[in-house]
Amino acid sequence: MESNHIWDAVSPFAPNILWIILILAFTRIAIGSISRILRIIYSHFNIPRGYYLKVRVIVRLSIFFLSFFLILLFIPGVDEKIIALVGIGIGVIISLSSTSTIGNSVAGLILHYNRPIREGDRVEIDGIIGDVVSMELSFIHIKTIKDVIVSIPCLHVLNNKIINYSPLERMIVPVSLTLGYDLDPGLVEKLLLNAISKVDGIESDPSPFVLIKALNDYTVEYEVNGYTVHMNQTIVLKSKIMRNIIMEFSREKVQIMSPAYIGIMEDSCKVMPKKVSREISEINVDVEKTGEKLLEAKKKLEAKRRNQLNMKGSDER
Repeated sequence: MESNHIWDAVSPFAPNILWIILILAFTRIAIGSISRILRIIYSHFNIPRGYYLKVRVIVRLSIFFLSFFLILLFIPGVDEKIIALVGIGIGVIISLSSTSTIGNSVAGLILHYNRPIREGDRVEIDGIIGDVVSMELSFIHIKTIKDVIVSIPCLHVLNNKIINYSPLERMIVPVSLTLGYDLDPGLVEKLLLNAISKVDGIESDPSPFVLIKALNDYTVEYEVNGYTVHMNQTIVLKSKIMRNIIMEFSREKVQIMSPAYIGIMEDSCKVMPKKVSREISEINVDVEKTGEKLLEAKKKLEAKRRNQLNMKGSDER
């Protein structure tokens, strides 16, 4: 008798319950099928991981929200106003609990569509210099000049200054130093130009030039500038320029020392190298090898993540 009463109470809602069960089953099948299809496309067509993650997140969220609101429609006593209020509540909860996550995702989409940087570009972001290995939904991975992968949140990238060296045909490599007022600016300029002109990788056309950047209380700040087409070698080129400056100034017996320090020293105590050697090992960076290392780092990162996805897929099955 009690079972009849229960059936009489439930039977009017049986179609709704059936629809809810069908919607849940469809949601489970749709998410599993789409995840497998996207994983196959990502694995076989070498699609960038960032694009794969964007599409997967957007599709899965869309299916979840669609299923949730369809289920609400089949719950007795729930009208459109309540559904609207629930949607607003979900939006508020997500915005309060996952502000940084959503902010990084939105920033990743903005960086993806505006394209201030691309994979393979040599960039400088918040003092970090390196090559962009991959761009994901929430993070940008940069391989630094010391072969370290640094992951920077997209929101941090969007809120900071981005310097992209790759789109340029050539760029200026500057080196600054301060010298005393007792030195002839013409002699200083000559020595600086001699030093930078002997560096492999610095272009002769346009020719290097020297600027006087500041007249300080005790020193004059000079800056020697040279053009290069090797954007991936700027740090190495700066090192070579500085080494050549030491050699040129030492050869001409010109002291590179703070005048405030020299003022309390005797002339015989000047700090200069006793011998200037040209037999210093050159630091050469092959652009092609640098590109190969960048590609190798990207492939390793992609392979590692594909393996993780495959393991995750096998666990789900």
